[in-house]
Amino acid sequence: MKKLLLVFALTVVGGMLALGQVRLLIVDETETIEESMRIEVLARRLVATGAFVVRATQTMPTAPWDGGEFDLVLVIPARSRFVWLCAPLRAPVQPPAGLPSLPDVLELAFGGTREVRTPADDLYPLLLSSFFARIGVLDGATR
Repeated sequence: MKKLLLVFALTVVGGMLALGQVRLLIVDETETIEESMRIEVLARRLVATGAFVVRATQTMPTAPWDGGEFDLVLVIPARSRFVWLCAPLRAPVQPPAGLPSLPDVLELAFGGTREVRTPADDLYPLLLSSFFARIGVLDGATR
């Protein structure tokens, strides 16, 4: 299962990096300062790589985002042991060699207290990905 998660993340993010910066929306529903600070550090590190453009909100989107569509949506619920990494349901392209695993980075950011779930291994992020694509938050078209 971990290998499938790694391959999925590398494929999605790798394909997006080949086409430009990854547009990431972080939905932070956490209730503690510690978790919010972890998310801020994570976002700053992703932006510092030059490969990500990060936007954040504290509420689940229910309508199109003013800034356009995103390549990935990361949902961090208040009380859950999971983090949901939502991605387009289209066929991903091959990643470039040496790309770090985004799910591994996310799990490290939470000190192992949360597990990353993607549409490839859980129904909830699959449904969220479909919902975000339907309302125009997640880019469902091939770029």
